[in-house]
Amino acid sequence: MRLRVTTLALVFTLCLGLTVSLSGTVRAAPAKPEYELLRALTVDLAWANSRGRYETVWQRLQLHPRYQRVTTRAFWESCQRKRARRQAGVKWISIKAPSAYPDRITLPLLGSVPVIAVSVEARIEYLGKRRTVRDTFFWAEGNIGWNGLWDPETYRAYKAHRCPAWPVSPTRF
Repeated sequence: MRLRVTTLALVFTLCLGLTVSLSGTVRAAPAKPEYELLRALTVDLAWANSRGRYETVWQRLQLHPRYQRVTTRAFWESCQRKRARRQAGVKWISIKAPSAYPDRITLPLLGSVPVIAVSVEARIEYLGKRRTVRDTFFWAEGNIGWNGLWDPETYRAYKAHRCPAWPVSPTRF
């Protein structure tokens, strides 16, 4: 029975991704360097997008080469500006990426691909009310670094030469 309890505790700890020290304090398990890089990059891109620095976002996003053929940078930028006008009055308080983890998703043009998913939380204020919005961004390893990916709805919109109908999250780029 003791072995089963110990095994269950170990599995539980591994599933949560936490390390419990002997002193009883809980600390996050060390993340892979590329996860930290992608978390920081995603936060930087969200801040740049919220501030209208679309050239920076387009360059640093390094959109997957197959997706780059779907639209032009000028059209993508015009869609970002339209989204920004709709979100006028949003005050950005903080943006953070609390986690990054490996996943596998199925996307148009790419099929089933291994990705790193980065969870993002942004604290915003709008019309005097504060709230937290959450989103997830996906990155795929390319030949010369990490490529940003679009969700299927965003891809279909740009392919049809329309601006995407963004979700509630104002962090999307």
